[in-house]
Amino acid sequence: MNDQNQAAIELIDHRDTPESPGEGGHPEILILCEHASNRVPSKWQSLGLTEDEMNQHYAVDIGTSALSKAVAERLGCCALLAGYSRLFLDLNRVLEDATLIPDRTTDRIIPGNKDLSDDERGLRIAAAYTPFHDTASSLVDELCQRFGHMVIVSIHSFTPVMNGEERPHGAVIFDDRPDLAHQFAATLSDDGRYTIGENEPYSGYEIKSPSFEMYAKPRNLGRIGLEVRQDLLVSEHSIQDWADRIATCAAEFSESCRKSAG
Repeated sequence: MNDQNQAAIELIDHRDTPESPGEGGHPEILILCEHASNRVPSKWQSLGLTEDEMNQHYAVDIGTSALSKAVAERLGCCALLAGYSRLFLDLNRVLEDATLIPDRTTDRIIPGNKDLSDDERGLRIAAAYTPFHDTASSLVDELCQRFGHMVIVSIHSFTPVMNGEERPHGAVIFDDRPDLAHQFAATLSDDGRYTIGENEPYSGYEIKSPSFEMYAKPRNLGRIGLEVRQDLLVSEHSIQDWADRIATCAAEFSESCRKSAG
């Protein structure tokens, strides 16, 4: 892997060294975290935004880097994390999406993303999109070949309030196997501490997520997206609690997908 690719991704591999043997043993699962970082390559000078702006949710899914790593550790699996900010290029968009490189957030213009040329767009795709999705595709192929079955779990976080309405503590996003997604949500909230939404604030049936469109659908693989409220991922204790919950649900989800595939 060249230096550019190393900067664009972070690959955590616990397949051979699960730290929690009692919960580990699921190397067929792949954790993806497309909005893990707020970094921007130095050439692009933070896109004209301040350090405080680059720490906001529109630049990074707060808490998801630590959460994804903790989940992978428990499962004894791989986690692939983005190395660059979603404002530099959004890895959770297909290439045709107009918001692949957003020129504004909900309340501000992004100076470094205004009026991009085709050449500039191509440079960013080569710097961020290609390394991440080529690596993800290779991992999916490897896991399918090795185990004959694998599932994708994509981890994100969202703000506590949207359009003046309080959001649930978390949500599952799906475009297939609704019965298994419903069970995933039920298990996440089985102790009554959290409210878990299903296909909100957006539906997996309506959006085009690369992890679903590029890897899972063509192979009929199990896939699920997770959203956790960012204010629940600010302490180490809370992150570890959510990691325990998600790891348990992901293991059950994977096993159910394997059985349903026959």
